[in-house]
Amino acid sequence: MATMEKTLTIRLTPEERLAAEQYAKEKNMSLAQFARESILEKIEDAYDLEVYTAWLKSRKKTVPFEDFVKECGFSEEEL
Repeated sequence: MATMEKTLTIRLTPEERLAAEQYAKEKNMSLAQFARESILEKIEDAYDLEVYTAWLKSRKKTVPFEDFVKECGFSEEEL
């Protein structure tokens, strides 16, 4: 794991903090770990959406996996 070098401070209402603490406790994680994972997940979701949107705009045809395997000269049994 990378060395943690910076501290991030966020402001939450008492209700928001309680909800976050309860969720983290239910998932057996620290509040910091929950916040870190939530931030990174949000970034990953945005990236995935960006890639998917670009794919949609390209209108590239997809090929079923079985057809791809055959095109590559393999049989499904070889996989």
